[in-house]
Amino acid sequence: MQATGFIPPQLPPPQRAAAPPATVRRPRARNAGAIAACAVMLCVFAAVAFSAVVGKSATYDETLHSVASYMHRYYHDFRINTEDPALLGYIAMLPHGPHALAMSDDPIARKVWDNLPNIPTAQWQFVVYTLYRTPGNNADAFLNRTRFVFVLVGVLLGALIGWWAWRLGGAVAAVGAVAAFALDPNFMAHGALVKNDVPTACVMLGLFFAVWACGRRVTWPRVAAVALLCGAVVTIKFSGLICGPLAAALLVGRAVAPRPWHVLGRELGTTGRRLAAVLILGLGVAAVAYAFLWGCYLFRFEPTPQRGVLMNSRFIWEITQVNQTIEKHAGRVPTTQELDEWKPGAFLRAIDWVERHRLLPQSWLVGLLYTYATTRVRSTYLLGEISNVGWWYYFPLTMLFKTPAATLAASVASVGVAWAAVFGRRRTRPAEGEAAAEDPYRAPRGWTAACLVLPPLVYLGVAMAGNLNLGLRHVLPVYPFLFIAIGVAAASAWARWRTMAAIGAGVLLVGLAAETFSAYPDYIPFFNTFAGGSRGGLHLLGDSNLDWGQDLRLVAKWQQENPGEDLSLCYFGTADPGYYHIRYTNLPGGYLFGPTQHWPTRPGVWAVSATALQGIYTAKYHDVYGRLLDEKPLEVLGGSIYLYRVGGPSAGAGGTSRPASP
Repeated sequence: MQATGFIPPQLPPPQRAAAPPATVRRPRARNAGAIAACAVMLCVFAAVAFSAVVGKSATYDETLHSVASYMHRYYHDFRINTEDPALLGYIAMLPHGPHALAMSDDPIARKVWDNLPNIPTAQWQFVVYTLYRTPGNNADAFLNRTRFVFVLVGVLLGALIGWWAWRLGGAVAAVGAVAAFALDPNFMAHGALVKNDVPTACVMLGLFFAVWACGRRVTWPRVAAVALLCGAVVTIKFSGLICGPLAAALLVGRAVAPRPWHVLGRELGTTGRRLAAVLILGLGVAAVAYAFLWGCYLFRFEPTPQRGVLMNSRFIWEITQVNQTIEKHAGRVPTTQELDEWKPGAFLRAIDWVERHRLLPQSWLVGLLYTYATTRVRSTYLLGEISNVGWWYYFPLTMLFKTPAATLAASVASVGVAWAAVFGRRRTRPAEGEAAAEDPYRAPRGWTAACLVLPPLVYLGVAMAGNLNLGLRHVLPVYPFLFIAIGVAAASAWARWRTMAAIGAGVLLVGLAAETFSAYPDYIPFFNTFAGGSRGGLHLLGDSNLDWGQDLRLVAKWQQENPGEDLSLCYFGTADPGYYHIRYTNLPGGYLFGPTQHWPTRPGVWAVSATALQGIYTAKYHDVYGRLLDEKPLEVLGGSIYLYRVGGPSAGAGGTSRPASP
């Protein structure tokens, strides 16, 4: 028989059935490289932020927060710093033992401490005596050890940003999001401070990450995370109170969406069952958060270990009455009749009812009331103007002035990428992260967008509706969501236009790094290139945006280098100039706890904080300090303290004539 020439197909060798090693290693190598890049950037963030703050004196609030944290943790006494819930103190004291601070024997300090339940505003005097005037206390060492913990909180926030971005867009998204965070000068400034702004951002992002995960599939660990983070967010800052209702609203929206939902191992196919599950789980979460709050205050209604000693909430009510009346009448001083006509609203009546029935710790309730009262009226500065009730557009402008130029450009580019992804003809390749894989528990379309967009928008909207216009730090929780969006947009652009995306990302990264590192170590007064840098910031924003008392050590250094100069100081802050051996005349409107304030009798150098130059809290003396704004300073220390030669032979030739005393 003749052969047909047909050759039967040969089976491939067994070893070729598996994918070639290169196809397996590339994703793993890429992932390992992305993880390493994120880790390096977070280490850079920690090193730069901490090294920048180590040489700074305490900011205005850090003195109170550090001492109060010690009293909360080791004396179990919550009469001090009620406006910041107790969880902050437990975080701050992680590196300290029970003997980290000595208590002052000064009779004035002891009297102030005993009177704090009646006059909580005297707490500033107590912390100055404790931190700076008590033998044996090293204020800077104590403060810097505390600051290091908050740097680690910042690193945790960066890691969480990277992890959520990775879940949404893969390795490229994680690297882009972490880069936007780790090289951000505002987080470098505030991430190292003993303050609750960055911890709030961390807890808030963690909460909505857990909510997002629950929207895909509810498990017991995810429910526990939501419950604990709901408790944490209301015990670290009072603005966190909006997070619980917002999380509940998101989960209700998930329940009514037309897609089955796997809840604790069961698939809930009807809207009614899903809503019932949200209600039951919500009650459990609320119970855990309620217990968490009580636990932070040691399950004790009284603010002090002494039974029967309570805060004088009537004092806070009087502040509320005055400030609400001022707010109602456009910032002017109210008349006696207007004060008598004041009636508390539903929110205030609810606080009073809860306090009378002892349903929450009194210190937490008084802190909430005090925060509400002091945010009704607060002197603030914007574009050369001062207001007691602020402006609705304050935070959008603040973000425009203080967000790095590269981040602003990346935000605009991200909108364009999102538009192309939604309306473009070509669809992008699936992302590399877990969220891109075929998942039987995939959440409804738009769920991720809702969890990323609604929380920052609501938080920013609430801030814009309030009157507390003191600094960008109050809207820092908005930024992590923005960074994640930038990272996801970068991943989408990488998938569509790899070469162009790589060039654009490189340019933005170099620009961001250059703008950030050029501001080192003065990150609090950072303003972007468009706003003119820290010098331009003097005419744009004040308070914690620019001058928060952080550069007192530079004044001490300047005096050491110029020992023959007569120094007069108008310092905005709570750190004690005497602790740094500064010899000075305490100018009117200057340091509250220093020598008697008076005008100098002979020519010399005046060191004036930017806040005083702007007249935010020194309106009585603005005709003196305001005139200095038109003069060229001898030097600017750290971007926040301006030196002028007042009077003397150099007046009119680089110095200024002596301002007339009021």
